[in-house]
Amino acid sequence: HHLEWQADVASLEAYDWAAEQNFARHEGEPFDPVFYRNGEQLGPGAFKVDDDVFIEAEQGRRSRDQVEVSWHGRRYRVGPPLPAERRSWVFVTLEGLDEPPPGDAVLVFPGRSSMLDLFSRVPQPVSRAAVVERLAG
Repeated sequence: HHLEWQADVASLEAYDWAAEQNFARHEGEPFDPVFYRNGEQLGPGAFKVDDDVFIEAEQGRRSRDQVEVSWHGRRYRVGPPLPAERRSWVFVTLEGLDEPPPGDAVLVFPGRSSMLDLFSRVPQPVSRAAVVERLAG
């Protein structure tokens, strides 16, 4: 029982840290871009921290011009969410979803890391908002 208690404490501490990082994101302060992965996992590549839902963009479907995302069985198109710097993590708050979560719905584009990151400063995550367009079907 002692080990189970320690495991629960560790997961609670990780979630508390994620909530603190999410608060920093909301306030426009620096935050660790992988924080949301310590939240509640809703499914593959989907996580919840407090009332905010984070959906990781599929690496293969990502485009500089647009990306499509599913939300509650509906498909949406998101406009140009990516900055020129591909190493940056990008957090795009989706506006205009049918049945939005109580907090933010955030599409996350993980940054690409390389060996050069060991010798240079990694860019801070970028936060922006985008209005989605519901696709027919």
